[in-house]
Amino acid sequence: MILLTLIPLMVALQTERPSSCESLASELGRANQALNDGKSEDAEAILSSLQAGTGECPKTLLLLGRAKAAGGMPTAARNLLTEYTQSVPNDSVGHLALGQLLWEQRDYGAADASVDAALRLNPREAKTVLLKAEIQDGEGQQDEARRLFEQASQLAPHDVEVQLAAGKFFDRHQESSRAIAVFRQVLKLDSANPFAWDYLGLGYEREGDALEAEKAYQRGLAVNQPPHFDPFLPYNLGRILAKRGRLSESEQYLNDAVRLSPKTRAVYYERARLYLLLNNFAGAQADAERALQLPDPGQYIQDPQVYSLLAIVYERLSQKDLARQYAALARETKLLGSSKGRQ
Repeated sequence: MILLTLIPLMVALQTERPSSCESLASELGRANQALNDGKSEDAEAILSSLQAGTGECPKTLLLLGRAKAAGGMPTAARNLLTEYTQSVPNDSVGHLALGQLLWEQRDYGAADASVDAALRLNPREAKTVLLKAEIQDGEGQQDEARRLFEQASQLAPHDVEVQLAAGKFFDRHQESSRAIAVFRQVLKLDSANPFAWDYLGLGYEREGDALEAEKAYQRGLAVNQPPHFDPFLPYNLGRILAKRGRLSESEQYLNDAVRLSPKTRAVYYERARLYLLLNNFAGAQADAERALQLPDPGQYIQDPQVYSLLAIVYERLSQKDLARQYAALARETKLLGSSKGRQ
């Protein structure tokens, strides 16, 4: 997700009706700060009172729309942000905020239109270019998406959010060396970013450097705490430790992964594989069956992979009929194409 950072409040006010908003600058500033601090309820309380009191400043629509979105009320947010863009059509920030919300709602056509409107007004705003890149990538326009991610990176070379998003693009598309370079740059900007360490580790894994991958995951865990908490770091560290034959350590981290992500197929699948190595066949059976029950919309661990694992598990449990059934399912079920990024 792209976390929209608004332009400074007083600059935004200059694009609207100064006489209607200047007297509210202090309250608007407090609401904006509350949103930036993740306190959407506080922001909404401030803005609702302002809206009831005057209704003359359109900036309240923009900030209240953001507050509704952060508070999990996308329909109300969409209505408010749409009203704002109609009231202040020349403010690129409003179109970007609406485009962001629409993208998160998977209304990609409408999101694209809003982002294009924002780009016409301010083509050098890195966050807008970044969202356009995400939309293009989602539509399968990889070359255009790459161009836009690179453009956003150039426009905001010191913006961690922008650089991290660009690195994720290269990770998704298996461009490991490029991803590693970008995540190293992110960590120069913010060495306490657990997500950057996690992605860096994945890049090293793809390059075949298990030692550097482990180091990156360990560094990530050392700084993994709210508000920037990455629940997949224990999973990735557990995987790499199993590959390196450190099975007891691996089990500890995979147990953490299951606890942190109990509805994620990959964590059960990986722990089931570990249990096989530990000759814990009952545990492997339970985790593999659980993995099969869980959806995996990202297609990271596909059904045929789980079928193959279950065939091995039931073979070890001397349940030959089930082993043959799952082996047949694995052969008959086609693996789907997927851009396997971070697990």
